[in-house]
Amino acid sequence: QLTAPEIKFRSEYEALADIHAHFNRLGDARFAAVRPLDFVAEVLGIVMEEVNYPTLRSKFSKTSRLQPWERSPEFFIPFRHAGSWLRAFHALDRGEHATPREVDRDAFLTVLNGLAEILSSAIGNLRAAQSAGCARQSRTGA
Repeated sequence: QLTAPEIKFRSEYEALADIHAHFNRLGDARFAAVRPLDFVAEVLGIVMEEVNYPTLRSKFSKTSRLQPWERSPEFFIPFRHAGSWLRAFHALDRGEHATPREVDRDAFLTVLNGLAEILSSAIGNLRAAQSAGCARQSRTGA
């Protein structure tokens, strides 16, 4: 089942590996993708390479919207590259892990129902924990 956490995270790892390989094959210096290094099933984690470049968000936030004339022509280059990156990403062939699953309406609604149950249960657990914490505080006078 696709919604099983280990399957979901392994599929995500495989997709990230495919995306990285795709951009490496392009050999375009304007863009790349962060390399996934490993999938750690025990903790459902994906280990990624460290990247020491500023994000688009940080670049954009460093300029003032009140003083747009201070933006040099070079300011817009990363944003144009992001558009090119997205165009190349959308040209990526789907891997086996990305084949359409549960595409009919009923199966989709079943998955959404399962998600709603998980979220409802988590909210119930959170409320119970908060109530227990409040009760404990009132007994201790804290």
